[in-house]
Amino acid sequence: MSAGTPADGARSAAEERLLTLIALLRVESPHSDDSLGEAIMRTARWQYVARGVLATLSELAAVLLDAVLLMTGLRRAAPSPA
Repeated sequence: MSAGTPADGARSAAEERLLTLIALLRVESPHSDDSLGEAIMRTARWQYVARGVLATLSELAAVLLDAVLLMTGLRRAAPSPA
């Protein structure tokens, strides 16, 4: 028995209300919508493709920056310690 529980096992009004709401949630089964799953998969697919394109573009930008710095004789700033 926990420290906050009465010895006689009586529940407060808030606990009774909570138990009632939990029981209602157990009875109500959520309905699944097939279109929701399809929409999520479509979104995940284009985001996966976009991530690959953006990763490639960021690598290209880093290579171009290195080339410009090499041609101008400048150096990249050292990364600051975290």
